[in-house]
Amino acid sequence: MREGFEILVVEDEDVVLGAVQKVIGLGPFRLDKARTLEEGLAKLKEKSYQLAILDLLLPDGSSHSLLETHRADLPRIPFIFITGYATLENILTSFRLGAFDVVPKPFEPEELLGVIHRALMWVRKGRRSVLDSKRKEEPPPSPPPPGTCLSLGNHSRALIEEGGSAVFLAGPTFPGLIEDLEKVDYYPLDKEVIQGRPFVSFISRSFGENKVRAPLSGLLISRNEELTRNPSLLDTDPSGAGWLLKVAPTRVEEEIHYLTAWNQGGCRSPVEP
Repeated sequence: MREGFEILVVEDEDVVLGAVQKVIGLGPFRLDKARTLEEGLAKLKEKSYQLAILDLLLPDGSSHSLLETHRADLPRIPFIFITGYATLENILTSFRLGAFDVVPKPFEPEELLGVIHRALMWVRKGRRSVLDSKRKEEPPPSPPPPGTCLSLGNHSRALIEEGGSAVFLAGPTFPGLIEDLEKVDYYPLDKEVIQGRPFVSFISRSFGENKVRAPLSGLLISRNEELTRNPSLLDTDPSGAGWLLKVAPTRVEEEIHYLTAWNQGGCRSPVEP
């Protein structure tokens, strides 16, 4: 990772700001600070940053409003939300509005470092902004027919198969962005996976942990054991051999309003090989 990345942190709690500063100090990054949405928006307009990290709830409002109301004024950079109010609704809404990722408080340094590094790799590779208003997304049909790719922002996807089962895939904010990927670690899964909750982590030797959250709720059918033996499949074939989980969806009609239909040809992303 080259030096010179500028990161804006919008956070009003000194303890949390100190924790973020400590994590950012682990990498070649420069930090700027703001304590309110108003101050943060002003800084985003007047200075060039490569990444913004925002507390979800600030003294003058929710950071969701920044993405909803000021989208046209924002730079096309990744936005990471940190929050002590990590309800499923807040997490799912964040991804729907275009957040790069969401990190609940309190957080482990390895988790925040992993997300920051992955976001800056996204910038370094010149990938299309997750806030790009010209993205071709459509409201998903309900019920979704076979072949529909349901997308939780750019975070994770579910490909609907014949018979109604769904294959979970990593969204484009993971493949090719985790340097020194060492391990794929599935969470202990009983019978059901819940939309918005983590179900697998990608572990880097150098840059921490990256959790993937489920795009849908469903009963577990199988997981990709080959991926645990060969983590490089995440990078080489994320929409094929690098699939993550197969489930029988249980609440599609209730959960589909958090999702969009990805219309780029199945679930294959333009950034894939």
